Amino acid sequence: MSVKFAPHIKSFFSRDEDENIYYKKDYINLSGRQLLIELEFSEEEGDDEIIALLPQTDIIATGDTIEEAKMNLKQSIYDDYHYLLQHKDTLNERLLAQLNYLMFVSFDLMRKKAR
Repeated sequence: MSVKFAPHIKSFFSRDEDENIYYKKDYINLSGRQLLIELEFSEEEGDDEIIALLPQTDIIATGDTIEEAKMNLKQSIYDDYHYLLQHKDTLNERLLAQLNYLMFVSFDLMRKKAR
């Protein structure tokens, strides 16, 4: 018996057949905005680490649980934002675009933490 998902549900799960890695779409909440993230799980024995990725950026974080990975991703977003902001004048195009994206999606969070 095979399980079939509705198209909108199927897109929330994918699998890399070669490496036994599963991906799941999820969300984190930043300043009242839901940001789409991707979680990566491995079937390898002894590899229980979960990787959380903000797809529009190069920002990733890990954790032993989904919640820990998501919490660490929020902290990484905050840390990257402040680092990029400090070095704004020396950033290449890609990193400047990442900074602009972070400023757009999480402006309220950054403003609150900076106080």
